Amino acid sequence: MSDEAPTLLTLPQAAKAAANYLLQIYPGAQQVRVEEVELSDDDFYWMITLGFLLPDPDGNHSVLAPLVPATFGLKRIYRIFKIDRQSGEIRSMKIRELMCA
Repeated sequence: MSDEAPTLLTLPQAAKAAANYLLQIYPGAQQVRVEEVELSDDDFYWMITLGFLLPDPDGNHSVLAPLVPATFGLKRIYRIFKIDRQSGEIRSMKIRELMCA
C-alpha cells in the first residue's frame, strides 16, 4: 500500500476541463475566458466561473453595440463549474447571474 497522496487537479487543469465541458454543451461559444476561480472551503473542489459569448436571441440593444462589431448581436454568459480536484469530474454547472449596482 502506498503512502503517497493522490495527485490533485491543478488550477490550469481545472480551467481547461471546465472550458472543454463548456464547449461540448455550447459548441457555438466564442471568446471563452476564465472570470473567477475559487477553491472550496473543504479543499475538495475547484469552482471555476467562465464567461463566453453566444448569439443574443433578444438582440443587442446597447447604443454602443454598432461600435463593437465583433460582439454585435452576442451576449456574454457566465457559468460556474464545480470540479472534483481528485477525479477531475465536473460535478455541476450553474448559471452565474451578475449583480447590477
